[in-house]
Amino acid sequence: MRFTSILLLASLTPLFAFSPTLNLINPRGGQRGTEMEVHFHGERLEEISEALFYQPGLALANIEVKDAKHAVAKLTIAADAALGEHSLRLRSPGGLTELRSFWVGQFPSVAEVEPNASFDQAQRVALNSTVEGIAEIEDDDHFVCTLKKGQRLSVEVEAMRLGRVMFDAYVAVLDPKKFELAACDDTPLLRTDAFVSIIAPEDGDYRIVVHEAAYEGNENCQYRLHIGTFPRPKAVFPTGGKPGETIEFTFIGDPAGPIKQSITLPPTANERFPVFPQHDGLSAPSPHWITVSPLEPIQETDTAFPSAIHGILDGDTKSDWIKFAAKKDQNLVLRVLARSHRSPLDSVLSIHQPDGKQLAANDDQGAPDSVLNWTCPADGNYQLQIRDQLQRTGPDFTYRVEISQKSPAI
Repeated sequence: MRFTSILLLASLTPLFAFSPTLNLINPRGGQRGTEMEVHFHGERLEEISEALFYQPGLALANIEVKDAKHAVAKLTIAADAALGEHSLRLRSPGGLTELRSFWVGQFPSVAEVEPNASFDQAQRVALNSTVEGIAEIEDDDHFVCTLKKGQRLSVEVEAMRLGRVMFDAYVAVLDPKKFELAACDDTPLLRTDAFVSIIAPEDGDYRIVVHEAAYEGNENCQYRLHIGTFPRPKAVFPTGGKPGETIEFTFIGDPAGPIKQSITLPPTANERFPVFPQHDGLSAPSPHWITVSPLEPIQETDTAFPSAIHGILDGDTKSDWIKFAAKKDQNLVLRVLARSHRSPLDSVLSIHQPDGKQLAANDDQGAPDSVLNWTCPADGNYQLQIRDQLQRTGPDFTYRVEISQKSPAI
């Protein structure tokens, strides 16, 4: 066994010895509809000849190799490039680099300028811009912009999502009198990244503060901070639809109120399809996630299968009940899509007889979402209960329940 392991290691060594390595792309993102200079830092980059992109919208040209650890290129970002993360690799005759990310935004980028560590030292930035910054140890970065009463201010940070280090970002908004209007560390929608959105209560200068949540930043804690008047709701409803359908979605949780938007879904099924809320010509920097599936969608009511039920666990009622009919020995798969859609709901799913007797239940199934593989014991009507593990509810506690018959699969 030892001899075999040595041979395997020897056979793999040339691959690692000659393949290029891409450690960092700088800057980490750019504005769509522009051309910009990007720097690639890594190892064995002296023979880099092209970049491979995994989404449309980016094109690379004029690669200039500075040395084995540094190359510079011109990057063109199409005007219709999708917002958010784009993946790429560099190629040389020796092989491909690791997959790295480049982030596309809708606003021009500005660099963070020190000193900006206090309320009075805040760096002035224009609304609808993206700040490229670094959160050092015990470092508060302050930015200031001017708002009119009733104007929306939204702030969203890309930090952990940049994929460089374990960087848990915190953001807050302070009014002209230094009172904190909103603050955020983690969010269900963005997980360890944060966002806040407010309506300005008066005219004046408002400060945005960003730092590493435990003040344990370092020179590798890069962030992209979007500051503007864009919409930033917390959730979308419904959280799914059929291929090719045009659906009116409601985006929930924006401080200006619900945003209704008609979106045509793609013609093919997709477990994880992004939808971007838009308002007054601006888009949220990152999407909400829905499922595109041929299952017939039904709203919290009596149902048959296969079907999908969309609901919101809101108000004083701690659980929702869904009636369905099944026949003896039918093998059904019942699953919740909530956390996978970035809902705060930690679901518990259970099946009951009409008299209330519980027949089966599931909390987590390899992830916070619930899945039940259930064989019906007899012909009849049954009830499906969905609730939060901690009995929580809220207007953004959206969910999708799918009921389908189990079928053979590889």
